[in-house]
Parts: sequence; structure tokens; C-alpha cells
Amino acid sequence: MALTNQLFQVEVAKASAGGRNYIRNGQFKNGSKNWLEYQSVDFGLNFNYQHSQNPNNRNRPGLHFYHESQDVANFFGIRQSFAFDGARGEKVSVSLLVSKDGGDSNSGLRVALHYIKNKNTIGQEWQNIPSPQITSKYKRFTFTFTLSDDVENMNLMLYGEKGKTINLYVTDVQLERGSVATDYKEAPEDTDEAIRTVQSQLAGSWAVQNINSAGDLISGLNLGANGHNRLSGKLTHITGETLIDNASIKSAAIASIRADQITTGTLNAASVNIINLNANKLVGLDATFLRGKIENAIIDWLVGKTLISQNGSTTLNLQTGVFTLNNEDSSITFSRSSDNTGTRFSKNGIHFLKNGKNIASIGQSAFSSIYDNKHKSGFSITLPNDQGISFSGYDSSPFFEINPYENSLSIQSGFSLLIGLRTSQSVSLEHFFGTTNNVNFSGFRAKGTRRQALLFYADGRIEITTRG
Repeated sequence: MALTNQLFQVEVAKASAGGRNYIRNGQFKNGSKNWLEYQSVDFGLNFNYQHSQNPNNRNRPGLHFYHESQDVANFFGIRQSFAFDGARGEKVSVSLLVSKDGGDSNSGLRVALHYIKNKNTIGQEWQNIPSPQITSKYKRFTFTFTLSDDVENMNLMLYGEKGKTINLYVTDVQLERGSVATDYKEAPEDTDEAIRTVQSQLAGSWAVQNINSAGDLISGLNLGANGHNRLSGKLTHITGETLIDNASIKSAAIASIRADQITTGTLNAASVNIINLNANKLVGLDATFLRGKIENAIIDWLVGKTLISQNGSTTLNLQTGVFTLNNEDSSITFSRSSDNTGTRFSKNGIHFLKNGKNIASIGQSAFSSIYDNKHKSGFSITLPNDQGISFSGYDSSPFFEINPYENSLSIQSGFSLLIGLRTSQSVSLEHFFGTTNNVNFSGFRAKGTRRQALLFYADGRIEITTRG
């Protein structure tokens, strides 16, 4: 018998008690998909979709939302908007599983519906689950709502109570027509309630197709009369040994393949992890091109970064331009080989080098004071053979001491002049001034004495005098 146009059709549909569920992703298997995490004032409410399904917790998919007590937001929790063609006076049922962590003083759950027509909220109805009725294990609650007007859309809201710590778990959320709540079922959009398997034979061709309730093709096998066959489907699993002659595969993810069998014009290695690569086997590799790519990648990576040594002693911030050396031995040396000179910057100052030896320095190192034969800190410009100039403070004086490096001259606070190599060998001169016969003078005398003094008068006279 020749079949020219025959149709065999098998209808398979899931059986379900009660009406359809209008709530998408009611068990939160896909996280917050189809839901809006809502806070009228953002105070950091936490939403988690893994806690509930932990085997040591509720061991089933669900939403956990939690936060300490707050007084800034009146409406907070989770909500979903959906199309619903309803008439005034019609009843709908809302059912869900709820549990909590914590005591009865924590927040209960507020369950509400917004009735929407022409994109305007024309009514709303709120019901509550008091905290003492919620246990640490999932418990089913059902509510009946009566539509206050004809509606086109609705919002389902599951909110906490203001001013109370919230620590609630929710799952199996369902809204259906009628006053009797039935067992939880997923929304048909989530499950593709009906799948049709259609087989047909036409003009020597044979086809098998799986089609969902929306008419979309799930998978299909078409054996063409001209010898061209087509297999359609998201996933096809072929077991055993399969041999394909002269195959042209546009895209493939192959778990294991023999590398010595690969012949290709272009290999995109962006997602390839190559290990134990024998460089001697690379033929025709453009090393200059490869090096350029690596250099460009490094330059791109360095932009705006901070370079830090392993011990943290050297830091270079490319964003701010700050170069920091933080180590007792840190230094920077600039040298010139033509005349063996150099300049070194360190924590002790700037050192000028000749043939590896220090010939001058500027820094804030300690030096020997001829005033008290002690070493004190200050700023110094030093030359070889203990020559140079040093600046220091003495006994918290607001004046500064200009002191040669252990030699000859010192000007101290109070403009005292000290001449000599050491305190025991030196003479300290003190400065004084005054007026004689209406002529100003400035003079020096041995510090601590009132004997002879050298006076310089404003009218040009110089006088050595004895003052009692």
C-alpha cells in the first residue's frame, strides 16, 4: 500500500488537579527570574536563593529574605506582575509554603494583591500571616481574594513588617482561579504543559516532529526522498561508535580528540588550555608577531595598576605617579662609567660619588657638635676630611646652630659665636648691644663675663673697652 499523504498524531498532556498557576517560577528554581526584589526605601534587604535548598537547611528550592529591624521602609519583599483577565466579584486563591528563623517577635508575612486595569491600580487587598503561626519548617498557608473590579493584570506581593527583624523562607507560591486552593503546580509557561508528537509521510519523505503547546518545534527528524536527511534538536546524544564520512560540522564541543588527526586552516585558541607544549614541534610560527601580541597584552594590563614588590618595600602607583621605597637599605643610584662618578639617593640624603667613594653629601644625618661634644641630628652638607656645614636645633631653641663638621666655627642660639675644635679648647663669644651717648653699638665679649668687649658703633668707631 503506497502512502502519499498520511498523518499520525499522538497527544500527550500532563494531568493536573484544579486550574492553572499564574505565578511564574513559584519555587524560585531560577532565582529572581519573573520576580522583583522590592524596597520602597533601599535599606539593604538580603535575598538568597541557595539557603533554602541546602540539605542542612530546608532541603528544597525557595527564597530566603532577611535583615535586622529597620524603620525606613514600609513596603519591602518580593513581588510579581502578571496578566489576569478577571471579572468583578470573581474569587482567586493564593497558596504558598512559609517558614522562618528566629522567634515570634520577628516579622510575619504580608500577602497582598494589586488589581490593575488600563495600567492603573484600581484596588488592592492585604492579608497577614502572624509570626507565631510561622514555624521553622515549611508550612502551607492559603488565602481567598475577591476581585473588587474587572481587571487585566495583577501584582502579587509578599512583604515583611516594618520595625521588625525579618528572617523568612518562601516557596511553592501559587495563584489560581476559584476559592479552593489545589496542590502546587508550576505555571504552564514554565513546564510547556502539552507536547505533541507528529509523524507524517508525504511524497516519499518521512518526518517525526515534537511540538509544544505554543507550536514551537522541539525536535524533528526528516528523511528526504532526495537522500538529504535533517535532524533538528537542542541536544542529540549518539551512543556507541559513530563514523561520519566527509562531515562538515559548523560548531562542536568535543570531549576528547586525537591532536594528530587535526587539519585546519584556522584554530581559535581563545578557550583552549594547552599543556606540555613541545616548542620544537611548532612550524611556521611568526615569533615577532607572537612577541608583539604578548607585549601589547602586558602593556594593556599595566594601565592604571600599582606595581608592588613581594616584600612590599617597593611600590609604583601608575595611576598617581607615586614611587615609594620603604626599606632601611633602599636607595637609587645614577652612575656614569666615563668618569666613574655617581649620585645616590637614600634615607640618609644625597651622596655624590667618585670612584666609588663619597666626595660630598647633603642630608639629615647625625653630626658631632663642638658645643657639647655630642652627636645630634640635623641637616648637613659634608665634604671629605670632616669638612662641611651642619644645621641643627639645640635644647628645643627656636634658633638654629650652624656648625662645621667637628671643626672651627659655630653660631648658636642667642647669636653666640663659638670658635675652636672642642668645648674644652674653644672660646664662646656672646653678642650684646646697646646705646652710649645716644650712639647705638653692637659688640662681642667672652661668654659669661663682663670684662673687655669689642664694640662696633653706628658712627663707625671700633672700641675695645672694659665694662663693669
